[in-house]
Order: sequence, then C-alpha cells, then structure tokens
Amino acid sequence: MRARRAAATAATAALLVTLVACSAEDDSGPDDGANVDTPTQQSGSPSEDSPTEAPSSEEGTGSAESGSAAESGSESGSDLNELEDEDADGSDGAAGATEEGSSDEQEPGGTDAQWISPGSSDEGAGDPAGGPLLAVDVRSGIHPYYDRVVVDLEGEGGNPGWYADYTGDPVEDGSGTPIDIDGNAFLHVSVSGFRYPEEGEEFADGVYAVDGTGVTEAYVSSPFEGQIQVVLGVDSARPYRVFVLPDPLRLVIDIEIAG
Repeated sequence: MRARRAAATAATAALLVTLVACSAEDDSGPDDGANVDTPTQQSGSPSEDSPTEAPSSEEGTGSAESGSAAESGSESGSDLNELEDEDADGSDGAAGATEEGSSDEQEPGGTDAQWISPGSSDEGAGDPAGGPLLAVDVRSGIHPYYDRVVVDLEGEGGNPGWYADYTGDPVEDGSGTPIDIDGNAFLHVSVSGFRYPEEGEEFADGVYAVDGTGVTEAYVSSPFEGQIQVVLGVDSARPYRVFVLPDPLRLVIDIEIAG
C-alpha cells in the first residue's frame, strides 16, 4: 500500500510539474508574440517616416512654381522685345520727335496734304498777323520717304496760317540779318497768328540740328509783327508739304527724300 501511495504521489507531482510547465509556456506566449510583432512595428516605421517624403512633393511644387516664374520671365522678355522694337522704330530721330511724328502721320492732315514742287509756293489760311500763338518746341523725325520738322504751338483758339517757298539767302524779318544755317537750299515758311511772349515766358527760337537725310538744320525766329519764320536747310531743293495738326496744335513741315 505504501508503495502504491508513493507511486500515486509521484504521479501527481509529475502531473503538477507538467501543468506548471504548460502554464509557463502559455504565459511566455504573449511575450514571444510581442517580440514577433516588433519587426512589424519596425516595418511600419517607414510609413511613419513617410512625411519625410513630403519635401519631395514640396520640391516638386517648387519646381512648378519655378516653371511659372520662368514663364513669367519669358513674358517679361517678350515685353522687353516689344519695347526694343519700339525703340528700333524710334531710332530715326529723337524719341519724342519720332513718337510725335508717328502720331502726326496717322492723322488726316498728314496724309491729305499735297506735295509741292520745289519751284512752287504754298500757303494755308489761318489767323492774320497777330494772334494768341507761341512756338514752344521744335522737334524732328526721320521717316522712310521724308524728313519731318514739327513746331509745337500753344494758344487757345489759335489757327496758324502760312506761306512757304524756297529762297536762296534767308534773312530775319525786320533786321535783314542773314539766317546762318547749313544747307544748299532753304525752305522759308512765314507763319502768322503769333503774339509777343511775356516777360519770363518760355518760347522756341534759334537753330535746331536735324540729323535727317535731306534736312540738316532748322531755324525758328522770335515773333515779329505777329509772325514767326521757320527756315529749313536742305541738301537740295526737294518737294515739300506744310500742314497743321490739332490736339496738340502743331505746324508740320515734311521734306521728301525719296520718290
């Protein structure tokens, strides 16, 4: 009996040891599982790092913005080219003169005025001697078929008249002093409708250089007895035309250089 009890006790002890061992294995399972899950968490870390890829897309956006800037730069370059083209058109003469000349050419008076042969005179009706006008500036422009001289005028309600012809030796009205300008022929234009300038008032007079094909210099006198003189020095007697344009008021003289 004692032997049986001892054997039973030993069997029971062995069973308990087995149960304890199984229980220990079960308890260690979660720990092992946690260890197994660790690589999964490590493999998930790149997705956590994925925000570091955002700069790449931001860089992409920056590239697109750079592209837009480049396009903008191209547009600016285009505008610059247009400006250069405009400057190229204005290379014929002074900037202001050429711009004004272009404007003059587009107005009706610039195309309707008739060309006059060198041996003939020309006149235009306007105010008689005396009037509200002053000459305030003299400009020139060079065009493919003619040289242009423009005399800017001021004077509300003024309407200049003129008489033009070629002369051999131009002189100043009143004094008879020779008008000394370069040229082999001289187109003389008497323009009416002027007043004397008041003290301190600016007005145009004297000799003005014209870097033209046919015209070399232009002379504008001070008012005398309600008129001024405009004389153009030309390389030879050429066809010409004289006309007035409004808004702003100006006297235009063209000398033909081709045709």
